[in-house]
Amino acid sequence: MKPIVILSFFMFMCFGEAFAQNIHFTYDAAGNRIRREQVVRQPQQSQRKAQLSDTWDNIKVSISPNPTSGVVKVEIIGCESNDRISLSVKNASGQQIYAKSNASVSSNIDISSNPSGVYFLQIVLNDKCDRTWKIIKK
Repeated sequence: MKPIVILSFFMFMCFGEAFAQNIHFTYDAAGNRIRREQVVRQPQQSQRKAQLSDTWDNIKVSISPNPTSGVVKVEIIGCESNDRISLSVKNASGQQIYAKSNASVSSNIDISSNPSGVYFLQIVLNDKCDRTWKIIKK
């Protein structure tokens, strides 16, 4: 019985990392939890360019490449021709480094002059509906 327990423990320690996941919580200004996200780590990708795709209110958003070395292409598919799109990018300190109102459905954002790190892309649709994505600059 003891060898089975030791073997089980060893297997759990070795293979448990492969199935690791994180829980990420989002809080409002009062400290109330408003969102819970389960983040599952994926195996590292090779040199292929990564693309982030997401669907939000029947609108598909594509952000590529992410991670980037400078220019990020943002494509928004499924919005109406009269929809107002605003894009902004903030650094980890919250400073706005890029802003564009009345953006087109396909935009290039150049962050090559900024240092490597984590940036946050916010897309606002019709001044009321917004969403934020994380961009990593190498």
